[in-house]
Amino acid sequence: MVCQSETCAKSLDVANPVDSVELASRHCMHATRQKTSLSGAMHSSKGSSRTSELLLAVVFGIAVGFLFAWLYYRSRAELVAKRLGDEIGRRVFEDRRADLEALFDQRYSAKFEKWKVETEKSLRQDALTKSPAVVKGKLAEQLAPIFEAFGYAPSDARFIGDPVDYVIFDGYTEVRERKVDRPIAVVVADIKTGDADLTYEQKRIKAGVKQGIVRFETIRM
Repeated sequence: MVCQSETCAKSLDVANPVDSVELASRHCMHATRQKTSLSGAMHSSKGSSRTSELLLAVVFGIAVGFLFAWLYYRSRAELVAKRLGDEIGRRVFEDRRADLEALFDQRYSAKFEKWKVETEKSLRQDALTKSPAVVKGKLAEQLAPIFEAFGYAPSDARFIGDPVDYVIFDGYTEVRERKVDRPIAVVVADIKTGDADLTYEQKRIKAGVKQGIVRFETIRM
């Protein structure tokens, strides 16, 4: 910025015009230098502020990068440690497997043999105790129709064995021989000896018969 000598001279209260102009020129030059210096300082301050912001951004980016790198390598380290632990455990088990099997055989083989002998002895004793009763029951089931206590004509009885022993068609023989002409009664019977009781299934069959849940069907194929 250029300062006019006349203007500066008027603003200064001096008697000699030449000295006034020279003094005004010096004053203007000094003012111009001050403004230039101030402008440079402002530009320098702005540059420093941008540099600081850039440094902060770089530091922040580096910190974030280190954080992600730490998290990644931590997860990788945990995975590697888990795999290594599993591998070590498997190898230890394989190395000790023979010892463990030998220890198991030593501790439990004798107990198992003792249990097997005792169980076999018990089963044989139970079989000897029950065999006569079982044989007697089977004979009674097969031979029941020939005894008077059976109460029905042997020719009317049909042995099925399970879930009941007999289905008796009472009067079937007389109707077949045309000695009588009447409906044939159907009797579901089971043979018991001693204190033996009906099984659960036989009791359900008995209840169905009492409730009349009995029917005759013709199944055509």
